[in-house]
Amino acid sequence: MLNEEQYYQFFLSVLDVYGFAVINMNNGVLKVVRSKDAKTAAVPVASDASPGVGDEVVTRVVPLTNVAARDLAPLLRQLNDNAGAGSVVHYEPSNVLLMTGRAAVIKRLLTIVERVDNAGDRSVVTVPLSWASAADVVKLVNELNKDTSKSALPGSMVANVVADERTNSVLVSGEPNSRQRIITMIRQLDRQQAVQGNTKVIYLKYAKAADLVEVLTGISSSMQSEKQSAKPVAALDKNIIIKAHGQTNALIVTAAPDVMNDLERVIAQLDIRRPQVLVEAIIAEVQDADGLNLGVQWANKNAGMTQFNNSGLPISTAIAGANQYNKDGTVTSSLASALSSFNGIAAGFYQGNWAMLLTALSSSSKNDILATPSIVTLDNMEATFNVGQEVPVLSGSQTTSGDNIFNTVERKTVRH
Repeated sequence: MLNEEQYYQFFLSVLDVYGFAVINMNNGVLKVVRSKDAKTAAVPVASDASPGVGDEVVTRVVPLTNVAARDLAPLLRQLNDNAGAGSVVHYEPSNVLLMTGRAAVIKRLLTIVERVDNAGDRSVVTVPLSWASAADVVKLVNELNKDTSKSALPGSMVANVVADERTNSVLVSGEPNSRQRIITMIRQLDRQQAVQGNTKVIYLKYAKAADLVEVLTGISSSMQSEKQSAKPVAALDKNIIIKAHGQTNALIVTAAPDVMNDLERVIAQLDIRRPQVLVEAIIAEVQDADGLNLGVQWANKNAGMTQFNNSGLPISTAIAGANQYNKDGTVTSSLASALSSFNGIAAGFYQGNWAMLLTALSSSSKNDILATPSIVTLDNMEATFNVGQEVPVLSGSQTTSGDNIFNTVERKTVRH
């Protein structure tokens, strides 16, 4: 015996044979229309949770990821009942398919779409290389792809390869099977060779090539030791050779690809613009004391004072300041002004009616500036001032066959 659902599906199948379809209305009424009119009626939108059953007319929205909806829609129309309830259209901005038809037919079309969309997967895979050069491997693979493209394979089945010389790796994009075939080929080409290495000429902008050779030779030895320690014993790299070309300020480097990449990074960090330092100096001739000024001053409250003042500090100002200081402990402004403008040494006493002040000042006014040299050097570079005069010095003398004397004069710098 059939249940209600099976009777309903049997009813839909019979209507389909006679060219009719059933539309479920919102009020629960079943509306029977011609199959060709069902595609424009209010049919339900199916989903993965509610895909529809049997000959029920549904609409399905299918997004595509790897293929274009406009290219796939014409193929699906040939598999759908376009004369009846079937319809397949595409919406290009969102790259989706809108499929209307019997639930069983839509389910079959959805399975086809999923397989075609997966076959169009053109993901990108990065293949790092250990021995071979990325540019050389890509060149070989492209030559093989040229032969493949001439065969019956479509363009979408051929993988694309691009070399990334910075990381010495190959980027592979294409359909999964073709992509895996190319990756296998790349891994077969990436093998150790008996002689391995390449030579590059690296032009420097700021640093001197001759100065970098010694530094790079030292670090390249440690780099090569680290690289070889991670390889089999039989895998021996070619020796690293670094030479400087002074005329073009360039480095000529021969090394394995992995060591070459490390050396290029080190060179880029060393070849930088260095700050410049301006050093200025004054070279002067300073003679000893030119003169000595002495001053002796006596004073008495009852008899007056005698001044032999050669230093600018009068004894009267000192006595007045001393009296004021003995009274209230303050210093008069006149004494403070005299002391601030006084140069030299002063000594004396004030006791009872008598006072004495002794001052002395040594001065020199014969300072000759010999030179004011300046020099510009790089940061962390030693610079030397050489102040002097070039004078001719007889370095040799010869007598010619005619008894003529031929003198050789060499100019030398005599420092001051």
